Amino acid sequence: MQIARCLVGNRPGRYEPRVLKKRQTNYGLMVQPRAVLKERLAHGDNSFETK
Repeated sequence: MQIARCLVGNRPGRYEPRVLKKRQTNYGLMVQPRAVLKERLAHGDNSFETK
């Protein structure tokens, strides 16, 4: 209960929940352009899809 009442620095009266901000999935972030990844996938290379 105490953690849920954490104040945000220099923002009086504002409270923020303590939660994860990214979804936990089996896929990594897209770090290359979509067109490049689609081309790799078309050639059978899906090594970028798993963590």
